[in-house]
Amino acid sequence: MFFCAEGRYRPLPASAETVGLYVAYLWLRGLVQPTSARTYPEIFLKRRLAAGFPNAGASDLVAEALSGNNNAWLYAHGSKPKRIALPAPVAWQLALLAVLTIDPVVRLRLKAVACHILMCRRANDVLILTAADLSFPAAGGVAFQIPRTNTDARRPGGERLAYVYPVSNFSSVAYLPVLLLRHSVDVHPSRFRPSRPLFRPGAFDPGGVLTAWLLAGLRMLDLAAPVGTVYVRHSNRGRGCTAMRKVGLGLDAIAQLAGMAIETLNHSYNDALAPVTAEAHFFFGRLLPRALSLPA
Repeated sequence: MFFCAEGRYRPLPASAETVGLYVAYLWLRGLVQPTSARTYPEIFLKRRLAAGFPNAGASDLVAEALSGNNNAWLYAHGSKPKRIALPAPVAWQLALLAVLTIDPVVRLRLKAVACHILMCRRANDVLILTAADLSFPAAGGVAFQIPRTNTDARRPGGERLAYVYPVSNFSSVAYLPVLLLRHSVDVHPSRFRPSRPLFRPGAFDPGGVLTAWLLAGLRMLDLAAPVGTVYVRHSNRGRGCTAMRKVGLGLDAIAQLAGMAIETLNHSYNDALAPVTAEAHFFFGRLLPRALSLPA
């Protein structure tokens, strides 16, 4: 670890003092918010536990360092803005912008944003998508797979997760997210292997990449988040989950599609106060069961 090498600290077993100094180092860097700072020391703690050493993170010293980090950050920056889901009409405007723009770079980035909203997966799940992970049935819609997730280690077979978004059974509105995905596959340069990601190969910070692309699209629309709130890549996933809930999908179905626990969905990704809009149905109405005409 760079921190231990530069400071000549012993990484294993790392003492409570070393973990506390690492928390202070995160504060001095100024790039890690308090909620994330609590997860960063886990690299020390997991290695200690795996080697049979006691948990240094349980010490009062580390707890005080994390509290100090939190208080110092709040004093310097004020309260953290609340991450919110994109309004469904704004999400649809971004998809329209991807269709209408003539800049191929902007179009590619907005396609990724629309795909993120549609699939409701983690940022990296979207950015590693390849042409081989998508298919477009003759009847319409799209089938896709998530070939690898950060939970693969807990799933012994490393199973691929496959989903189908069918054609709409209620609307003739063009399904922009699927059109954009189809275009991404069609224009994928022939010199690239089918296994090459469609959007951003080798992204070091997938979440940061999708946040930057989302904010750039919002600037083009001259839109900003309401006061006290912020749009980030979480807003894409939150929009998808919220829209699915608003059109009538059950929490268990949304949690399965988004690859998260229902508790996480309710706590962080479902805006219960969001209005029901036509655009929410444009995105996800096709997932509702079709009406059946049974013989008398």
